[in-house]
Amino acid sequence: WIAGIASALLAGVFPIRAVADLTNIGILAAFVVVCVAVIVLRRTRPEVPRTFKLPLMPVIPAFGVLSSGFLMFQLHWETWLRFGIWLVIGLLIYWFYSRRHSLMNPQSPRHRAVP
Repeated sequence: WIAGIASALLAGVFPIRAVADLTNIGILAAFVVVCVAVIVLRRTRPEVPRTFKLPLMPVIPAFGVLSSGFLMFQLHWETWLRFGIWLVIGLLIYWFYSRRHSLMNPQSPRHRAVP
């Protein structure tokens, strides 16, 4: 509900092209991060059990990084500016709130409350 309402508000306030470009750059950036993470984790943690085998490792994820990066660089500079602003806002929220309140943080008040 929250994502749907937020999307509807954004689409109602901003030009649909800007909203579509922000969606595209966000999804492509996430795909780049996942592809890089696959390469890094397969190299640094080979002992972790895998539920699937990745053919042509690291060629396939490297191609994913390159192709997604290519598509990202086709977007307008305004999209990159908006993406950068949202990225900084998200990192600030993470740094000042989420990091402290994460269940993975042993000093978190929420961590102590979980049995």
